[in-house]
Amino acid sequence: MRALTLILLICFSTLTPGQNVTVKSLQAYGGNDPLSIPLVISSKELNQNLTIEFDIAAQAEPNLVIEFKFCDLNWQPYNNAFLYNQGRNTSQTLWFDNIKIPGSGANFHYKGSFPSFDVTFPFPGKWAFYIRDSIYRDKVYAVGYFYVVQNPLPFKGHINKEVLEGEISTPVELNRVYSIGADIVLPDSLAPANLMGIEIVENRKMFSPYQAGKNNSGFSVYSTDGGHRFNFTARNVRPGNGYRHLDLRDKAKYNFPETNAQFDGIEYSTFYNRRQQDLAGGELIENFRYEYAQYLKVKFRFRPPENTYKKVFLTGSFTNWAVLPQNELKNDNGLYTLDVELKRGEYDYQYVLADLIDGQVTNIDWYTLEGNFWETDNDYHIFLYYFTPEYGGYNKIIGYKKLRSGGL
Repeated sequence: MRALTLILLICFSTLTPGQNVTVKSLQAYGGNDPLSIPLVISSKELNQNLTIEFDIAAQAEPNLVIEFKFCDLNWQPYNNAFLYNQGRNTSQTLWFDNIKIPGSGANFHYKGSFPSFDVTFPFPGKWAFYIRDSIYRDKVYAVGYFYVVQNPLPFKGHINKEVLEGEISTPVELNRVYSIGADIVLPDSLAPANLMGIEIVENRKMFSPYQAGKNNSGFSVYSTDGGHRFNFTARNVRPGNGYRHLDLRDKAKYNFPETNAQFDGIEYSTFYNRRQQDLAGGELIENFRYEYAQYLKVKFRFRPPENTYKKVFLTGSFTNWAVLPQNELKNDNGLYTLDVELKRGEYDYQYVLADLIDGQVTNIDWYTLEGNFWETDNDYHIFLYYFTPEYGGYNKIIGYKKLRSGGL
């Protein structure tokens, strides 16, 4: 399977022509649970819609549409007319609630559930949605991503503790890893040659998945009985640590309009300290009707170890776990800082090390600053992919399973 390119959750204002609109606090999640991965699923056991929710900063109620596009493995929309879902791919009428909180930082709120009377998702796989100007359709204010699974093929998943293979890391705690995989029995109606492999998404890190395909490359293991039985396993999956957590709901502790992320002071590396409670990479944003649901300018302050040579970045639920160039912390004599606008609520986040080359964040190190423990509780979402020749050919998800680590 091809390596994924980094896709960003984008929120930005547009220039004229078009409306002066800024999308804030964009969330996409499954059903009514803001902490769930954005997954539309239909099966005998469960039918779950996609919920999209966001705030708008604008002087007047905006005229927007939400367009949905079916995507390939790299989250790029297919350039195939048979996969456009023409006539059922756009929500034309969006209803907004007024936000009546003075100085809140937003004026309108939207919440919608899909599929709907004018939107369907006929193809199982990766999808993107685009919040667009209703007149100037080339004006995109925000983009989000989600999965669609239909009648998933049941399979067995497994997760086991192991020690890092192929290298020895220092400190030794970095040698703690999992092997995670799937045992599949393909039905006779599907061609074994078209089975592609699995992607494993840790918590909500949709753009940094682990992959195991048919080439046994790297630390991907593949086996088959020559018929319809298959095993795909990803090795050397570091469990990491629980996420750092920020709770901005206390208006007396976190004052409007500016505050520090951690009220007690500067943050440091927590490599040897296991954190046990988080939101599995999610966020719980304050309801727009709450009178103190304001946007705050939040200052993150971090002092890394003295032998840190890479750049330091902030990532978390508020970036959809993308490591973005604009979220590099500024170094002032060893104290790294970054200001981020956040609405009152709860957020998971962490600090990572990476290189910034030609405007691209590369060589991301998720563990050196945060720690690595087998006891960490993570959700691992396993997606099984199959190439179908239908409609000119596309990559479809035919199976899904969620595993939980911790306490192994």
